[in-house]
Amino acid sequence: MTLALVPVLIAGLTPLLASPAGAVGAKYADDFNGDGYRDLAIGTPYGAPNGVDRAGFVSVVYGSAAGLGPSEPAVISQNSAGIPGAAEADDNFGRAFTSADLDADGYADLVVGTPNEDVGFGTRVRRPSCGAAEQG
Repeated sequence: MTLALVPVLIAGLTPLLASPAGAVGAKYADDFNGDGYRDLAIGTPYGAPNGVDRAGFVSVVYGSAAGLGPSEPAVISQNSAGIPGAAEADDNFGRAFTSADLDADGYADLVVGTPNEDVGFGTRVRRPSCGAAEQG
């Protein structure tokens, strides 16, 4: 299976370099803003960011001492600044995601899967239900 993965560093797109000496990993793997409270990521792979059908997006609701915040969530798609690519119909950005402190900067990083992403020169890699990869 080929799956395009996009590391989303919520504080800004940062290259994955060697960690500075003494850097401490994030306390929680889902504390995206580094405030010490757990956050919630919600994938919406069939959503239509900016009207692009089934391009998908991820919403992040930030936590606080009182729990998940009542404010508007951060919405991230391939149309967001610092995210590689562009939202395209049927990409399904956000269909799979995980988090970890990939660069040991103390902030959790969100890694988002885009299973139907165009991977080059008009080739789209899809995974049919039987599990085998096919190009189309």
